Amino acid sequence: MTSKQIEITNTLTAFIDGKLSKEDTADIIKNSSPVVLLKAENELFKSGMSMIEMRGISEIYYDIFIEDAKRTIKGLEKGHPIRLLMLEHMVIRNLLRELENVRDTISAGEGEVDKKVLRDLMHNMGEIEKHHQREENSIFPRLKDAGYWGRVAMMAKEHDDFIKHEILLMDLIDVFPGYTERLTREINYLVPLLRFHALTEDALLYSVALEVIHDWEIVNEEMEIIGYSKFTPVGNFKPMKKGDDGEDVESILERLIQYGKRKVKEG
Repeated sequence: MTSKQIEITNTLTAFIDGKLSKEDTADIIKNSSPVVLLKAENELFKSGMSMIEMRGISEIYYDIFIEDAKRTIKGLEKGHPIRLLMLEHMVIRNLLRELENVRDTISAGEGEVDKKVLRDLMHNMGEIEKHHQREENSIFPRLKDAGYWGRVAMMAKEHDDFIKHEILLMDLIDVFPGYTERLTREINYLVPLLRFHALTEDALLYSVALEVIHDWEIVNEEMEIIGYSKFTPVGNFKPMKKGDDGEDVESILERLIQYGKRKVKEG
């Protein structure tokens, strides 16, 4: 390891052990690159760092790198695989907010929640699986081959967790309005899991992917074979023209939400 990687590994270890605050940890690692951070995580995994401990670290990463992630999405070519994945995350975050609204309505006992609304929402959530499959088939193996196996292992494990809890949530919806306490508990687990998962990929993993992956045309072809989620803004893999797609992130999000609702309805 380089001296910088050793410093970051020691810093993250101190944070996990409760010897360093979140603020002090962020101050030390803020000038490090995502590449260095993921290499340091490999060492922590070797020493037995748990998935829960890694999620705590993810919160620090987000605060540091999210502005870089926003700049990244605007700078990528229209139709670039990473751009599509990041735009899909925007739609996923909106779905999570809808799921939270349902949970809050159930918990407060204010008004009724239509079972069909719940089913439609979970149908849309089910579309996330193709997003995960494209990552696992094309992005994760290339990152692993480049030496970034620690964080990749965690992301894949979280994909598995999502499927397990998504199935359980659908089973609970079948018996709704019974088992409402268990239903809200599952939502409380699933929402932060996916939210921090997406934020970590946006702020960290995708930045490393853009540095180490160079065969994007092939990646694009692989992803097309798997297929896209109904809310994916699929475009041709070609460079953007100067001045194209100059919308701010909020405008892109609103357009994609409406696009996704239309596609799901058509499906």
